[in-house]
Amino acid sequence: MIGAAEKNDVKLMCAFCERYDPQYVKIKELVENGAIGQVICARADHNQNVNTPEGHWIRKKARLGGGAVFSAGCHRIDLLRWIVGEVAAVSCFGAFWPERMEGEVAGTVSLQYANGAIGTMMINWMARRAPWYEGFWIYGTEGSEHNLGGVYLDSAEKTGENGYVKQEIESRHAFTEEIRHFGQCINENREPLTSGKNVRHSLHICLAANQSMETQSVVKLSSSES
Repeated sequence: MIGAAEKNDVKLMCAFCERYDPQYVKIKELVENGAIGQVICARADHNQNVNTPEGHWIRKKARLGGGAVFSAGCHRIDLLRWIVGEVAAVSCFGAFWPERMEGEVAGTVSLQYANGAIGTMMINWMARRAPWYEGFWIYGTEGSEHNLGGVYLDSAEKTGENGYVKQEIESRHAFTEEIRHFGQCINENREPLTSGKNVRHSLHICLAANQSMETQSVVKLSSSES
């Protein structure tokens, strides 16, 4: 797809919509501005109750590309990579419920970043009454952030404020911003934020997670994959 797009001089953009969500744009902005110092660890999770009818394509591992980790989990993995940095090694465990689907219904992915930070992504596709849909936490040497009920920053040493302080974010929808960005890239002839070349690295992480789950081993990524 990347080669075909280049050959025909067209824009190729992957719909990793979470990069266009104002809450995550704000979290990344704070990280890049040094609000929490050096990032040490981060966590992203996804809770959903996915119960499809018999015969649905999601139930088939081959058609889904695996299970929950590769499917919806790819968005959280890409988000962690976008905010924290490139990934050097991956390990993954899955939990299975054959009555629901062939692939894993829940999974945890541990990430070792090239910059020394660590991260984890947990996805649960059998969460009947989860207290939140998607959560994000990031911790640094001088503070931390989370997105439960808004974007909150705790950076007392830098701001002098005690505890988590709610941040102002724009009220925009991620899907709308994603489509707007694609149109702008076409009109202005510039590379999309989630271009095929860029998100291919996130795909490598997802494939490594599948490999780790199958082999019960840590999978290291080469520099060309990270």
